[in-house]
Amino acid sequence: MMKGSAISSAFIHVLLLLTLSLCGARLVLAAPQVVVSVRPLQLIASEITKGVTTPTLVWAQGQDPHHVSLRPSERRLLAGAELLLWIGPMLERPLAELVEDLDAEVLTVQDMQQLVLIDVDGNPDPHVWIDSRNARLIATRLADALTTQDPANATQYRANLARFSTALDALNAELKQGFEGSAGREWSVYHHGLRYIEREFNLLAPLTLADSENNAPGVRTALRVREQLAQKDITCMLVEPGVNRDEVLTMLDLPALRLIEADVMGQGTSVDAGDYGSYMRTLAATVRECLGEGP
Repeated sequence: MMKGSAISSAFIHVLLLLTLSLCGARLVLAAPQVVVSVRPLQLIASEITKGVTTPTLVWAQGQDPHHVSLRPSERRLLAGAELLLWIGPMLERPLAELVEDLDAEVLTVQDMQQLVLIDVDGNPDPHVWIDSRNARLIATRLADALTTQDPANATQYRANLARFSTALDALNAELKQGFEGSAGREWSVYHHGLRYIEREFNLLAPLTLADSENNAPGVRTALRVREQLAQKDITCMLVEPGVNRDEVLTMLDLPALRLIEADVMGQGTSVDAGDYGSYMRTLAATVRECLGEGP
């Protein structure tokens, strides 16, 4: 018969082995720390990581990715990432130098083969996530990377990708039907972040006030746009959150002009899985509202 001290020692040994075994299992099953640069990418990424983890935004909502400045806490988050998903220098130029020094696997959307791009004055339009083909490509590349990094959850990533792909097919068909009859309608935007919707659903190019870098227009541009708005009888303009509405209305001086908010960067959309579809439906409905003001 074992003495009390021997029994205690054996029990502690078994307990230690069980603890180490459980810790090891958690380490195997722990998902990579996924960090993304902008909310629309977070929405796509959350579709793939559903049931495993939630991707984290690098910087706070509402910042302009063209001119963002990272705080120390955001730099630490970036440094601790195991996988970074970002558009690339064509959108988040301030992030480019930091990305080069990361230990994380970096998925740069603008470098993905088969990405559908729109050229704007010799530069690609960076709002690529709005095109459903690009959303599918981004999701696929992310699922591939996560499956390699985290094989314990590979089945979940693949199932999520299949579900998202099916949802995209249904979403695209729904949006296409919603835009039937919109061809030929005039509309206007402050900053044109909606070219991928314009092309995918065969809309006319809108009158645009700000340039492709979202810089405020000069007096000459404002006068030209005001004249065209009046001539074409366009009574609405889509603006993104953060635009000074009073300043725009004063600049254009058209009493009948309505400013309608188009949330291109998804600032008002939650990160719950399934909300990429909500984001796109809301964006499309906003565009249709403005198109409905045409003849």
